[in-house]
Amino acid sequence: MKIMQIIYYPGQGGAEQYAYLLAKYAINDGNKVCFVFGQDGPLVEKVKNLGCEVFFIKMRLAVDPIAINSLSGLFKTWRPDIVHTHFMRENFIAIAANKLTPVKAIFSTVHRIEPKTKIQAAFNKTYSKGLTKFIAVSEIAKEYLINEGINEHRIVVIPNGAEIKKFDKNR
Repeated sequence: MKIMQIIYYPGQGGAEQYAYLLAKYAINDGNKVCFVFGQDGPLVEKVKNLGCEVFFIKMRLAVDPIAINSLSGLFKTWRPDIVHTHFMRENFIAIAANKLTPVKAIFSTVHRIEPKTKIQAAFNKTYSKGLTKFIAVSEIAKEYLINEGINEHRIVVIPNGAEIKKFDKNR
């Protein structure tokens, strides 16, 4: 399976660590993974060391025609089975690119649990129709999505993780 991870900033935060670990274990299971970033950062070298291809697409706004076109072109050449987004900007760009060059599935991980205004919630519910599945990082995140009107059957929980070996005092 070919998995395309899209995350704007390749920093060292929780979302980036989450994407890194998912990629690492997906590769260990025999999958091919690439990353699409909006700029350079610390995660780039880490994922290259895993054997991931890396692409850069400037993503200025959630509705960025140049980014949408570029991602559509990447869908055509790389042909991912799953596109995995991590934040709203990436969601919108992937959904729009999918209209130009359809992919099999778009998954979006919900990392933040924060209250939304009624307008934001309605907007999220509308654009969520362009996503295949939601990945919640906790049961609380799953409940949050359900309360926003996302069908429970479209949500999978994959908890935040840590590599235990890094914390093993005997190593």
